[in-house]
Amino acid sequence: MQLRRWTGAQIAELRKGVAASVPVDDLAEQLGRTRRAVENMMCRLGLDSASKWRRWSAREDALLRRQGGRTIREAVAVLGRCGRNRKAITARARVLGVQLCDARGLHRGTAVVRSTPSELGIRTRIEWCPQCHAPVSNWQEHHARMGHRRPVAA
Repeated sequence: MQLRRWTGAQIAELRKGVAASVPVDDLAEQLGRTRRAVENMMCRLGLDSASKWRRWSAREDALLRRQGGRTIREAVAVLGRCGRNRKAITARARVLGVQLCDARGLHRGTAVVRSTPSELGIRTRIEWCPQCHAPVSNWQEHHARMGHRRPVAA
């Protein structure tokens, strides 16, 4: 990857754009640079609107709310296209009260509520392990593999 130096003309155009309150995305397109490159240069030049903290739009909030109950990875795949990183997404999810799960289906030590096959009206011998929230059809194999035992009925 070859880095291109900023020319004096590009810096002057950037300064004019910031003074005219042109959105960073539009400036990036005009200058043929990425949004991140424009923001970094604005920060280096000490320009006021070089805030790394871009406000969340109503559209982004709606997209994040639709990701509730899914994994963080899935939310990052959707909102990453909007220029948001994992840390920003998880922080905003906390503010909005949206629960995102890690890869195992857990969020801060609490299990995500999942429908069991019996709740869905499916006749099956599969049970759900209360420790790892995985479907189990053979408890002996599951115990050998994971060390989890079948829960005792109360």
